[in-house]
Amino acid sequence: MRILKVIHGYPPLYSAGSEVYSQSICEELSKRHEVVVFSREENPFAPDMTIRITEVHPGLAVHLVNMPRAKDGYRHAELDARFAELVRSFKPDVAHIGHLNHLSTGIVDVLERAGIPIVFTLHDFWLMCPRPIPSTELRTRPIA
Repeated sequence: MRILKVIHGYPPLYSAGSEVYSQSICEELSKRHEVVVFSREENPFAPDMTIRITEVHPGLAVHLVNMPRAKDGYRHAELDARFAELVRSFKPDVAHIGHLNHLSTGIVDVLERAGIPIVFTLHDFWLMCPRPIPSTELRTRPIA
């Protein structure tokens, strides 16, 4: 089976709960299946939205999209396009999404259009909690 794992961070770059969980299942699944990981890195010296492929575990390719600046949005069309390229080339049988924070909710749409079944492990309530407006975007008005 060809499995595409999507997670917002992957060790050794990020090592919190969902990242370590993802690493554990990917390493185990890669013993019997072809597994590719789609995640992100934040390199301000590399062009935004470029893809770097690394192998952090034998036989397990990790595709890292560079998101140093636009990470706090929910949807990023250019990231969705890079992800769609991976879906077309890898042709997964199933996708396992762990977290879309710092990525794009459009990833779900890409998978749906491609007819790829999705398993979604909810690690927190991020999809239900809108981000606050940054203070630099708040409008102030004088008090009368």
